[in-house]
Amino acid sequence: MRSLIYTAVFLFVLLTGSGLACKKENGDPVNKKLVNAIVLGTPPVEVDGCGWILKVDSVLYSPDNLPDQFKVNNLNVNVSYQVITRFSPCGWGNNISVVHIDEISKQ
Repeated sequence: MRSLIYTAVFLFVLLTGSGLACKKENGDPVNKKLVNAIVLGTPPVEVDGCGWILKVDSVLYSPDNLPDQFKVNNLNVNVSYQVITRFSPCGWGNNISVVHIDEISKQ
C-alpha cells in the first residue's frame, strides 16, 4: 500500500512538473515582451507570394491571426508572438515559420 502511495505522489509530481515545463516552453503571454516589427503585404500564396508577413529584425514570419486593422503594408507595430512548429509556403518553394500573435499595437 505504501509503495502505491509513493507511486501516485511521484506520478502527480511528474505530471504537474511536465505541465509547467510545457507552459514555459510555449511561452506565457503575460510574460512576453513586445518587439518592434513591420507588417508587410505580399501577393497571396496562391500566386507565389507569402500573404501578410511580419518582419522582426531580418527574420520573416507568417502570422496565423493578424487582425484586419493591421493588414497595412509597411506598418510599424509592437508585437508579442509565439513561434508555431510548422511552416507556411512562401514564394517559389520557400517556407517561413508561422507565428501566433499574443498582442499587437501600432507604434
